[in-house]
Amino acid sequence: MMKKYIFILLILCMAALNSGAQCIMTLNTNYTVPETCMGMCNGIVDFAYTNATGTVNYTFNPAAPGATQFATTFYNLCPGNYTVTATDGVGCTATTIFNIMPAIPMTLSCNTTATSCTACTGSIASVNFGGTAPYSYTIQPGNQISGSNIFSNLCAGTYTILVTDANGCLSSTVAAVTMGPPLTGVTLNDVVYDESCYLSGDGSIDLQPTPAAGLTYYWSTGDTSQDLSNVVSGPYWVSVSDGTNCSLFYDTVHVAGINCGTINGKAWIDSVGDCVYNTGDHALSASVIQLSNGALAYPNMNGDFQFTQVPLGSYTISKINPYWFGGFVPDVTCVQAQNLSLTSTNTVLNNVDFIDSSLNQVDLFIWAYTSQYVPGSTSSIKIYPNKHTYALPVNGVVSLLLNDSLNYASAVPAPNSVIATPNGDSITWIIPMTYYSGYSWTNPPIEVMVNTPSTYSMGLSLQSSVSVQPQGLTDLWQTNNTANIVGITATSFDPNDKTVSPRGMGPIGGIWLHGDSVMEYIVRFQNTGTASATNIRILDTLSGKLDISTLRIIGSSHNYLAQVHDGHILDLYFKDIMLPDSNSNEPGSHGFIAYSIEQISNIQVWDEIKNTASIYFDYNAPIQTNTTLNTIIIPGAVDNLGDANALKVYPQPAHDLLYVQVPDENIESVALYDMQGRMIRSVKPSSVTSEYKWSITGITSGIYQLKLKTVKGNYSRMVTIE
Repeated sequence: MMKKYIFILLILCMAALNSGAQCIMTLNTNYTVPETCMGMCNGIVDFAYTNATGTVNYTFNPAAPGATQFATTFYNLCPGNYTVTATDGVGCTATTIFNIMPAIPMTLSCNTTATSCTACTGSIASVNFGGTAPYSYTIQPGNQISGSNIFSNLCAGTYTILVTDANGCLSSTVAAVTMGPPLTGVTLNDVVYDESCYLSGDGSIDLQPTPAAGLTYYWSTGDTSQDLSNVVSGPYWVSVSDGTNCSLFYDTVHVAGINCGTINGKAWIDSVGDCVYNTGDHALSASVIQLSNGALAYPNMNGDFQFTQVPLGSYTISKINPYWFGGFVPDVTCVQAQNLSLTSTNTVLNNVDFIDSSLNQVDLFIWAYTSQYVPGSTSSIKIYPNKHTYALPVNGVVSLLLNDSLNYASAVPAPNSVIATPNGDSITWIIPMTYYSGYSWTNPPIEVMVNTPSTYSMGLSLQSSVSVQPQGLTDLWQTNNTANIVGITATSFDPNDKTVSPRGMGPIGGIWLHGDSVMEYIVRFQNTGTASATNIRILDTLSGKLDISTLRIIGSSHNYLAQVHDGHILDLYFKDIMLPDSNSNEPGSHGFIAYSIEQISNIQVWDEIKNTASIYFDYNAPIQTNTTLNTIIIPGAVDNLGDANALKVYPQPAHDLLYVQVPDENIESVALYDMQGRMIRSVKPSSVTSEYKWSITGITSGIYQLKLKTVKGNYSRMVTIE
């Protein structure tokens, strides 16, 4: 028995010796990367180990729940001292110690200069410490973005200055621009005359100072007269000065709502021929209705349009042909609207309709948008395929080619195929396109969830592309069958904002003269109150550098009524939408509307295109969005401004020949890729040229990605070959 115990003891000892001999694993810290911004917890550590067996697992002390691992590298670590233990597949362990250094805090201070009494001449100069150059500066309100730390021409008020460094680190401070010494010995009163109808522009403020001698005036509109005349409803202020001292005086012009009327109507294609709008008739949402006083209205997805607050009187009304092809044919058998009269006894005109003959030609179109991409998080892309014309059901083939920096996560509805390619994930849906229903505010869009790498810095522009084609049919008008989706990497964003595409280059939003003249704007809004918002109105003041006759509504989250006042004020009204507040329903509290518009034909170099929108939630004071800015520049030795500004590809669809043109650039190579990322054909022009005629004979019909390389940069475009 004793021998048996001794034998067992010897076996255990040998096993222990063997085990000890196997555990010669070592672990060292290869390198660490400190946190880039205070509070970001984006430190990095990489390990090197030897003599490990099987899979190695790591345990951190203290724990690092937010860390992500790629091989021996760990990302998203908070600053601090860590002890890490590595354990291999047979239980051997090794330990090392490392430290993630915290980011150097970035601080910001400001020096202000007071504004004069008679003009907005104040300034704020910010001074920042820490961070990594170059820096970008933003001032609120106004959302002006600049590479300079000095903001000039400021009125009296309180401003927030934000600075962002090269790593996306953010710091902010508040500064106040003051006026000169206050005016004394003067009493200021006024009489306000409200404008008669909404945006009729006949409001005024009669300022009555006592005593009035020796005073000068500077209004928020720029006027320098004592009284303010011919203004629309809204808040105004005036600086009153005796040459040395000054005071601000505030008042508001309201809408009297007298001697005004409303015009309601519908525009549609009468597919049955009975002059009555029936289920299945096609709404002319892309048409434009014009009133003889210059006001414009845009039918919504149901074909409904409305003119509100129209001064009483006689008018003619007409429909402008839709933009996507030669125009519909008026139905001569149905009564068309023409002459109208609003009177004190007839202030509401209904059933002012425009009816066209049926068309059986296919025209699908597509539009898509995203807000911003947050590194390390999941973001949403929304795609809106739709059908302008064609009375019968048809399937639409929707193809999305993601930027190769974005990773597909999921989609609703589920796609028919998802293929990973070297140029980005390719996702395809086959969507039933019933008679005009498509995807609009009446139906949910295709929603695609994508992941953005956590290591990406702020301010990167990531572009994807999407297209739609009718399955088994030829689309009538190919220019609206593709869309680019541009999102910017950012940590956070204002839920009430306005964006423009093309975004342009640098702080001035530089876009090329004689490039693509079509601008796309998106106004987003969110109800952050404590109760549902019944009605929402957006007044979008359009730049004089844009041609109002080319305005088209291309997408919206909710049903709307759209009209244009005074030749440049876009009035968008979301009636009875009951938008939930963000506390009770955060996803449902958001909304948006998008439109396209072309630059004026005689736009010049250094012309600025600025636009700002005001958002009204019920009867609350308006929320003003940021001001978008694009500046017309001459193409030079700079990186290309993107596919939308220069590359021209025609015809669409192509058959035997494809013409490729990039103004003022020399084409080095052109290549065609299928939706799986495989190169189908490539060519290098034999001579220096900015326009190339390419034979595509023998290429199978389908949707392809064209890639073009010039001496200045790279371009891409979705093309269709039949």
